[in-house]
Amino acid sequence: MNHITEACDALPQFNRDWSLQMTVKVTERDDAHMSHEGVANGIRIWDVHQQDLLVGMFHNEADAHNYKNELETLEKKREMQAS
Repeated sequence: MNHITEACDALPQFNRDWSLQMTVKVTERDDAHMSHEGVANGIRIWDVHQQDLLVGMFHNEADAHNYKNELETLEKKREMQAS
């Protein structure tokens, strides 16, 4: 099973009503939430949250947005199946 499906399958326990639209967002981690070593080395991390749960961390912003898009596609499929 791929990681995206696993992430979506874990969410029904928190939200069984799939008619409520889930939210997926990408945010860049701020320096306050990074290690001192990471900040010193210029490491950037983009977090992906779904329903306010951290579901992915990426060193590349494009990868984070690709993952977000895949999660949103899976959400839409689940909404269609629930209808």
